This record gives sequence, C-alpha cells and structure tokens, in this order.
Amino acid sequence: MTSVHEALTGLTRFWMDQDCLIVPAADLPLTSAVLHPECFLRLLGPQPRRAALVQPVRRPLDGRHGLHSYRLAKHLQFSVHLKPSPDNLLELYRQSLDALGFDLDHHDLRFGERRWRIPALGAYGFGWNVQLDGVTVTRVTYVQSAAGIETSPVSVQLSYGLERVVIARTGVPSAFDIEWGGDGLDYGRLRHREEEELSTHAFDVADTDFVRSQIVGYIDEASRGLESGLLRLSYESAVRCLFLVDLLEARGGLAVGERAAWMASIESVVKDVATILERTWSPEPSKAASDDQAAEVKAAEPAAEPPAEPSTESSTEPSTESPAEPPAEPPAEPKPAAKPRRRRRRKRKAASDD
Repeated sequence: MTSVHEALTGLTRFWMDQDCLIVPAADLPLTSAVLHPECFLRLLGPQPRRAALVQPVRRPLDGRHGLHSYRLAKHLQFSVHLKPSPDNLLELYRQSLDALGFDLDHHDLRFGERRWRIPALGAYGFGWNVQLDGVTVTRVTYVQSAAGIETSPVSVQLSYGLERVVIARTGVPSAFDIEWGGDGLDYGRLRHREEEELSTHAFDVADTDFVRSQIVGYIDEASRGLESGLLRLSYESAVRCLFLVDLLEARGGLAVGERAAWMASIESVVKDVATILERTWSPEPSKAASDDQAAEVKAAEPAAEPPAEPSTESSTEPSTESPAEPPAEPPAEPKPAAKPRRRRRRKRKAASDD
C-alpha cells in the first residue's frame, strides 16, 4: 500500500469481510466523520450495526495554507462503526493494519488514552489515539453517550486518517508528497491549491455577517423540521452549524458568548431529535408488564418492623453527627416534664373544691 487509493481500497475490503455495510459519504461539511447521520443517529437504540464509510472532514481552524505536513483544513477519514463493540477489537484493528501492508514487528505502535467529547451534541466517550512511528493514524472511541442519552449497547468508532496512514506506510515527509493513485498523480497536485484556498477563505475572506446569518437560518430550519417531524433534516441543519461556528471563529468574528449560545441551541435540537427516535425504539410497556414490574418492586421492598417498646432511658448529650438512618423510635419524654402537669391538675382540683 503506497497511495491513498490503495489505503481506501484495502480498508474497504477488510471491513467488508467483517460484515460491515459500506455507507456513502454525507453531502455535508462535517467536522468529524462520527457526525455522519448514519453514524451518530445509529449510536442510539438497541439495534446492532456494522458500517464503514469514507468522509471528507472540514476543520477551518486546522488550515495552514498548505504549509503543514499533515495538518489540513480538509482531510479524509475512513470511519468504522461497530455496535455492540466486539471483544476482539484490538485484534481486528491489528489485522486491518496488516491488510494495509504494515509489518508491526518493524513499526512502533502505541496506544495513548484519550477522552472524547462533543458538548454541543451531548456526546462523550473514551478510547485511544493510535500512533505509528510517532504519527497519529487512528482514533478509537467507545461512545458512552450521544445526544445526552447513554448508549446501550456501547458502540465503538474507529477513525483512520487516510493521509496519515499513507505517510506512516511510505515514510514521506508531507501529505502533499504521497501518491493519490498508482498513475503518478500525487496528493499535492490534486489538493494543494484547494488547501490554500480553504485556509485563505477561513482566515481572511469569509464574510462574518453572512456566516452568522447562515447559523441563525439553519437553527431556525432545524426547529421547523422538528415541528414537521423531519428528524434527519433537523439533525443535518444542526451539524451544519458546527462547521459554520468553527468558520466564524477562524475568521475572528465570534463574539464573546456567541459560541456558548449557539452550542446550546444545537444541543437542544439534537436532543429533541434523539428523544423522538428513542421513543420509536423503546415503546411504552403494556399494562400487564407494568403491573408485573410494580409487583416485583413491592416484593423487593423490606418488610416494616414492629414498633419497639418504649425506652425508659435517653441520652443526655446530643450527637454531633447525623445518623446514617433515622431512629427506629422517638426518644422517651424526660420525666421532669411531667411535674408542671401534676401541679396544674392539683390547682384545677382545688378550684373545683372551692
């Protein structure tokens, strides 16, 4: 494997052999392949899922005008979604590297722990950054929550950076020096000008008022989609805003507090979409099932203890610590408190004698 074309072909064939469905790329400016509707929305619900796709990823803040070796405003991710996560995941991953022609006995393979979060989508998880010879080529993520909902079963996402995989395999110094195909066409001839223009637009040219109006428009469109039951349209409109907010930040036009406000709006839309989808996957239990569950809960409750005999002793010093459990019985009334009542009864009797 010495080109992007061969890397893409090798990964596709390997994961197809693992029963993965090959999904088309989304026609959206996504900041991560995991945001693909067929990836993110499929994290929810109990249905098993095995899918793979190649997705162009747009990150305006990562643009370097084509001057960085592998930090790009646009790059390719080959993403694999496995639900539930297999027990032999690391073995499968090593086999996928073998399929790409890596002899792991002659490469430095390292796994660095990472925490993964997309606050605007209520998503978080953990996993590894995988490095080959010092270059991060894959990110492995166990997704524990999506749209604020705990995933069950837990899915795992593998995201291969195709350009970085080829750099690690061939040892070339820059992504622009790797081959695209086997015909001598290199990545630089195909993409260097595009990378320069994307960076120039993000940092110098983008109209901040126009970008801001797009964000407002897509958030409104997402809300209208929810009112009409168009869940995928609403989700796609929301994730478009993630890219536009990054573009506005790269241009230097993001006001204080704007990011937090827009992220809250995006999160609200995505959570509404997920809540509706979850209802379709988790129907209401029948009345008979509810009665059975209530009976099980009642049977699991501890039986009430009979009241204890009144105690004739009480502590004279208050405790400085709160008890772990409430006392089984109230403390007995102190004896001196009974004296005033006896005096009052004698007075009443004397009054009656008069």
